[in-house]
Amino acid sequence: MSRVLLMLAGAVFLAGLVFLETSRYAEMRRLRDRTATLQEDVRSAEEKADAALAAIIAPETLSRATDSVYLIVVNGASRGTAFVIDRERGVLAGAAHTASSLPLDDPDANVYLLNRASSAKIPVLSTRLHAGFGAFRTLVEDHQPIRSDSSIYAPQAAPLRDLAFDAALITVNPVDPATGEAVLGPALPIASEDALLALEPGAPIAVIGYPYDTLDDGFAPDAATSRVERGVISAITPPLDSAQEKRDPAIANLIIHRLATAGGNSGSPILNAAGEVIGIHTHGIESPSSNADGAAQRADVLYDLLSQEREQKRLNEVFLPAWRRLLSHWTRAEDALSWSFFMEYARPGEKPAPSVQSLVGAAAEPFDRVIETLEFEPATQSRCLDAPELAEPPDAGDGVESESRAFVIREKGEYAEFWRTVDRRSEHVLFAFDYSLRSKKGFCPLTAYWRKKGDTRLQVARNRASFELHLPPSPEAGVEDYQILLRRDQRCDPVSAQFMTGAISWPAAAQMAAQTVAFEKRPPAAKNEESHALAGMQRAWRRFRACRLSPKDARPEDCSPPEYIELEPSSREQ
Repeated sequence: MSRVLLMLAGAVFLAGLVFLETSRYAEMRRLRDRTATLQEDVRSAEEKADAALAAIIAPETLSRATDSVYLIVVNGASRGTAFVIDRERGVLAGAAHTASSLPLDDPDANVYLLNRASSAKIPVLSTRLHAGFGAFRTLVEDHQPIRSDSSIYAPQAAPLRDLAFDAALITVNPVDPATGEAVLGPALPIASEDALLALEPGAPIAVIGYPYDTLDDGFAPDAATSRVERGVISAITPPLDSAQEKRDPAIANLIIHRLATAGGNSGSPILNAAGEVIGIHTHGIESPSSNADGAAQRADVLYDLLSQEREQKRLNEVFLPAWRRLLSHWTRAEDALSWSFFMEYARPGEKPAPSVQSLVGAAAEPFDRVIETLEFEPATQSRCLDAPELAEPPDAGDGVESESRAFVIREKGEYAEFWRTVDRRSEHVLFAFDYSLRSKKGFCPLTAYWRKKGDTRLQVARNRASFELHLPPSPEAGVEDYQILLRRDQRCDPVSAQFMTGAISWPAAAQMAAQTVAFEKRPPAAKNEESHALAGMQRAWRRFRACRLSPKDARPEDCSPPEYIELEPSSREQ
């Protein structure tokens, strides 16, 4: 019995030892797992701390950079910002639109740089704009983009902005002539091209500059106290983009940010966390609800400016071809508007309304057209439009010359006059359109004054997106001449004076009976006089419905009564 008890006691003891050892090993495993978890948490915390530290641009970094950022002053007024990129040669970088506005050819102008570090006024000697500045505008204004998916009856202009290559070099004497000492702060380092191509949204940035909207604006040109803003990159884009295109970092050279900037910040350096220049701030959009977008030229434009051969090569071989390819996603205005006016009068009211792209380039043009580029005259307070064929004949034998007569438009603006000759046996639309990169709508509204030669009054159409004059066929009228005068607000686009004018014509309905114009999956074109009458009735009904039944939704210009300007004696002094 005692032996059995001893064996039982031994078994219990052994079981206890096994249990204790098992518990000890389990606890050790839990401790190891907990340690591993803690180590992972520590690593994660360290990574987050590193990221947080990387997102902070140290104040001392910005303080050092401020010594190299200068206020541009013209005749005692702030003009913009520039920063040093080559101290020994006296070279600074800034915005091209600012540099181009400096009156360096005026001997009476006082143009200089100033900052707190030196307090010396450093005269500006010269500037050089990037070769690509203005190239984007030239391409876009030649194309005049219209949204390809918009209705052919209401084609929409694509309002673009001229943001490309707005960068310039500004040169000063790097030494004080009196002391021989260097006058500029240290050159700011420029980020490497690899680093610039690798930039991504969310990266920390800062801007240093001299905005106009400051509490010390009354003495800002004397105090030269810069402003610093910190934030992140919001986006990186090219000056023109389409979701149909694959992203290309090489041409996506605009850094978009939402830092608080204002006029005067143009030319400010955009810095990364290391204090390197990654961009030049050049543009901002005013917004009542937020800081809105600002745009900076990526700093590879500085490498361009420092090597003219590289600058021209990249423009010709990289950017111009890319911009042309991107613009091809939009329809040219001369094509879209020609079709639009034809459809409005020859095939009105098709349901569903055809898109621009469904007609332009997809079908043979059933009309003849002439397109011309003209320019507005310099702005004047008024304009005298001569009507030489309406001069008063002199009395026979009294030796007095005939009295000339003219139409006088007493309205300030930029004017352009032209004549058009039409054969009224065909149907015609005369039109004009002024695409603008400076307008939020994509165009400058036009006011038109026109008459048929021999008429004694001008008809007026005010503030239209485009001018159009429809001339139905009138075989008995023969050939007629039309005098047209356009006016626009000079503030709409002070950079470009060009606009497009055009004329389309197609055979009268009776002539078209033998030459039907076919459109895929569309009814044939009008073939008789009744169809023209019906189209006229439809337009009259649409006008009545808009102006009488739904006046709140109608455009004022569509419902205004006809306006005329009467002939009066000519006087060039008006």
